Amino acid sequence: MARFVRAPLEPAFAHDPAVVSGYEFRYLLIMPGNGENSQGEFEITASPVEFGKTGSHHYLMTQTGGISCTSEDRPATQDDSCDQDSSSPEDED
Repeated sequence: MARFVRAPLEPAFAHDPAVVSGYEFRYLLIMPGNGENSQGEFEITASPVEFGKTGSHHYLMTQTGGISCTSEDRPATQDDSCDQDSSSPEDED
């Protein structure tokens, strides 16, 4: 019986940056791990190829699994929250 194994990632992720669905994904190794007690640190970012056209948020994920995002045209930081209100006070009546 033949067994098929699905690739863990899309082939686009073999490139730097990986471009998928209008976003550029980048992996940055902050600090390599050196064993069981030190897993290392990394960041994965996702940014629109053309802000406002291919996407309207910038994302950041760290090795802890925490996800941050911003609807501003700048890279997300760990201080950003994905729970932010996307409307501005000027838009309210």
